[in-house]
Amino acid sequence: MISPKHFTQHIDYHMRTFTLPTVNLNGSSAHELLEQQLHVLRAVDALWEVMRVAAPHGRDYQYAPERWNDARNDFNDTVEALELIKVRARYIAAHLAESVK
Repeated sequence: MISPKHFTQHIDYHMRTFTLPTVNLNGSSAHELLEQQLHVLRAVDALWEVMRVAAPHGRDYQYAPERWNDARNDFNDTVEALELIKVRARYIAAHLAESVK
């Protein structure tokens, strides 16, 4: 995997571009920005734990199997969105960690 330090302002992920913050004296500190991204990662992990319990189960769609497939697809789309949030937060955090050193 390519380290975020090889990028200056943008990182591509599945045709998505993440804009990295520029740490400067007039903005938030690198430490503060890093803490924000770590908070995002913890929140997504907590949400994932709750979602695992609430994941669709076939027994709840036993009389409508087509709805079960739709529910699984919807859930998988949500999981992918959460993963994208985590990837973004990790990359930004890695970028900021270089500034905190």
